[in-house]
Amino acid sequence: MRSNQQQPKYSDFRNHRVSPGYVRLDLKTLILEWAQRYIADNYVPVGFVNIIAPDRVEYYFDDIPQQVPELGEFILIYQRKP
Repeated sequence: MRSNQQQPKYSDFRNHRVSPGYVRLDLKTLILEWAQRYIADNYVPVGFVNIIAPDRVEYYFDDIPQQVPELGEFILIYQRKP
């Protein structure tokens, strides 16, 4: 078992085309399911980067919208719960 001191203070989830795509689909699904549970249990969202185009990027910190008019590739930033 890991203590909170060993957990990273921040974590991120990236949904963009340079994310690793070479993982088997069944393994990728298993990893994503585990990560979703782990992040929900241990982290809170603190940032969101919406990459609509190379010259059009939206940054949101602390006040993260539930929806955006146009969703591109994105990065979610999480901070460890106290």
